[in-house]
Amino acid sequence: MTPPSGGGGGTIVAPYAITVDKSEHGTVTASSPSAVTGTTVTLTVTPDQGYFLKSISAVDGAGTTLSLTELDGGKYTFTMPGSAVTVKAVFAPDGSATGLPFADVRENDWYLGAVRYVYEAGMMNGVAADAFAPNATLTRGMIAQVLYNLESRPAVTGSAFDDVAAGAWYASAVNWAASKQIVGGYGGGLFGPEDSITREQMAATLLRYAGYKGYDVSQRGDLSAFADGAETSAWAVESMQWAVGTGLLSGRENAVLDPTGTATRAEVAQILMNFCEKIAK
Repeated sequence: MTPPSGGGGGTIVAPYAITVDKSEHGTVTASSPSAVTGTTVTLTVTPDQGYFLKSISAVDGAGTTLSLTELDGGKYTFTMPGSAVTVKAVFAPDGSATGLPFADVRENDWYLGAVRYVYEAGMMNGVAADAFAPNATLTRGMIAQVLYNLESRPAVTGSAFDDVAAGAWYASAVNWAASKQIVGGYGGGLFGPEDSITREQMAATLLRYAGYKGYDVSQRGDLSAFADGAETSAWAVESMQWAVGTGLLSGRENAVLDPTGTATRAEVAQILMNFCEKIAK
């Protein structure tokens, strides 16, 4: 900590507190727990192994973000204002631990392998540069986009549904999938692109996609092996039998199939990996 220059005098200048919020996956230390106005304060950043500093900020008592000067060796400096300062830092994975840029996909997560598979294959991306959102649901528009990506995004014309706007990011994917009879709507010109896809809808979509690709779709499983197998919608029974029989879908806890439940992004990643390894082989 470098004190400000100045002459003598008997006035005592009270220091202001420097608070460093606790961060996950790394530490930040200040050169002093408090400093007087005009002092140069040094912050030392130390990420945990496998992580890097994504962002760091220092904010004064009025909520103003202070200017930070980056130095070598993971150090930053700022000039102490006339108020207390709060320092916050965010650390993100550098990819060495999981091979992925997502902070919410960890080494011990059951879906790590599946997320890595679909990410490296270009089937699914994160919801942000450093977030996959494994427990979030996947929408109907998203699954159309995934399959469209698998087909290298062929050119498509026309619009199949009234609720799929021409400029929507999923428009080409949905219109392509509809033209190949891979996806269907609710009727009345509606597709519901922003609706969360259910497990039975996912099964039906993949069955139609497998048929479009010319894969063997003859295998069937027994839905009665699940406590709620009979709750499968009539239109989806064949699709769910196929998905269970091929190992694309398995039950959740307590032998529950949950056919009408929504599918999480992690589950969809696993289903897609299963599809590529067991069906599209």
